[in-house]
Amino acid sequence: MSNRRTIVLILVCVFAAAAAIGAIFIAANKKEEKKNTTNELTSEVITEYTTGENSHKAIKVACVGDSITYGYGLVSRDEDAYPAVLQHLLGNEYEVINFGLSGRTAQLSADKPYAMEDYFEKSKQFAPNIVILMLGTNDTKKINWNRTQFVNDYRYLLDAYLSLPSQPKVYVMLPPPLFNMADKPTYPNENVLKTQTIPLTKVIAKQKNLPVIDLYTAFTNKPYLLLDGCHPNEVGAEAIAKLVYNQIKKN
Repeated sequence: MSNRRTIVLILVCVFAAAAAIGAIFIAANKKEEKKNTTNELTSEVITEYTTGENSHKAIKVACVGDSITYGYGLVSRDEDAYPAVLQHLLGNEYEVINFGLSGRTAQLSADKPYAMEDYFEKSKQFAPNIVILMLGTNDTKKINWNRTQFVNDYRYLLDAYLSLPSQPKVYVMLPPPLFNMADKPTYPNENVLKTQTIPLTKVIAKQKNLPVIDLYTAFTNKPYLLLDGCHPNEVGAEAIAKLVYNQIKKN
């Protein structure tokens, strides 16, 4: 009888252990399913601007650029970067998407060309009605700068947007000046920006009959609008958004 009880107790323990393992396995599967669902939802959110049923109802604005557009250094870039502020100013009739990527350049031969990024393709797939293009700051680095290459590749970017089926109105935005930047090959260079990049960008815009939003002039002698001599703080980002807003509404 004792042996029989022992066997029964062993079987009970085995079944209990099996049930516990099964419960753990089911819980793990549910957790993984939830994780996968979250990833799928994240992907949907990322691509919503290209596939959303209501995306065609708003005037779509693509803000294309580098870290200045991205909102580098801002505590809440989703709220304070200039595209986010612009969205607030324009209201629900507009859909503003931030396609800024830190460190990117107009030049294809530079260290981080914007045209080689997935964001470049996504900004075109967005089928924008308006494009705000601001690049050139990172092109001024000594390791990057090539005058001829900059002109050719900036034109290439503009043509890529101008040739879209959505026929967007393209604004060329000149980047703000640089203040107190170290003279290093991997740092943006104010002298190149002031004497070459800005004048060349103006000429390109004029040749293509495109409106210019001049941050360089607007930010001259105003280092207090920048966090680090390069990237706008919250006040600077708001100033950019207001300049863009005024240009859009004027046209």
